[in-house]
Amino acid sequence: MKLTLVLPLLSALALTGLTGCGYIKSLFPDKEKDYQYTVEIPPLVLPADLAKNDGLKRPAPAVPMTPGTAETSANAVTPGSNSANAAPELVAPAPNALEPLPAASEEPITVSTSTDNKSSQHEQIPVTLLKTADGIDTLRLSAPFENAWRAVDKALSRKSVEVTNRNKAEKQFTLHYDPDEKALEDRSFWQEAFFIFHGLNGNEQEFIVKLNDHNGQTDAVILDKDQKPTADASALKLLKLLQDTIQSGFNK
Repeated sequence: MKLTLVLPLLSALALTGLTGCGYIKSLFPDKEKDYQYTVEIPPLVLPADLAKNDGLKRPAPAVPMTPGTAETSANAVTPGSNSANAAPELVAPAPNALEPLPAASEEPITVSTSTDNKSSQHEQIPVTLLKTADGIDTLRLSAPFENAWRAVDKALSRKSVEVTNRNKAEKQFTLHYDPDEKALEDRSFWQEAFFIFHGLNGNEQEFIVKLNDHNGQTDAVILDKDQKPTADASALKLLKLLQDTIQSGFNK
């Protein structure tokens, strides 16, 4: 009777002990296996286009060299091969073998014409006041149209003539000119006030300075507001003003 009770009890204790050992073992994992799983990384799966690149493929594992293979490879090298693979000695060339340096080629130096064009723009332009066969007063500038246009425009600005329109395509300036207006100079406050009120009632007239270029020269004539040549004394005074300003190199 006692034996029948002891056997099941021992079996139960054995099963409990085995279960307890497995539980205790689970509390202390095998570090060697964990390290092995961590180090051994599965091979990387590359796309088809990148798999063609040889640089991304895993290199072949190195074959360990045994003493037998090392001895065989050492015996494969013969004295003749050592002499054949030896680097050749560098021989310095003789001093007489050096080739002389080629002499510098003498080429003509070409100067850009841009500086010449700029200097020609600032050259003083000869001007002449003359009267045509039709009795029209004309200011002749011995310069092409581009230079004459800049000279007349600069002279009008220097003399503070009010230019209302610059039409280069039509080759003309539209302006207001008062022949009785005095040159600007330093004045007192009352003189400035008198000049302003006098300017409101001044004798300003509308003129057109027309440029006609021919044979490298440019003629400037004065037209009225109806585009007709005028022999007015004010027009002649305006031509003389332009002549004096251009002849003086715009210093007046």
